[in-house]
Amino acid sequence: LGIESGFDLLLFRHNSPRLMQIPMIVWTGLGDENGGVCELFHVTATIYKWEGPDKLREALANLEPQPTP
Repeated sequence: LGIESGFDLLLFRHNSPRLMQIPMIVWTGLGDENGGVCELFHVTATIYKWEGPDKLREALANLEPQPTP
């Protein structure tokens, strides 16, 4: 596939309509400059590593389908 970085993965996903339907969470140690890139590539959530694993767990929990009443 030629994917060597997270950016390559975002670009690959962006160019694949079927993959764009899959939610994506980016967990990054890089700064806020990634927020704009993630927004451009329609990432579901961007979690910065310094926010801690609880923030990542919260984002993952938000991906789970909610039961219908």
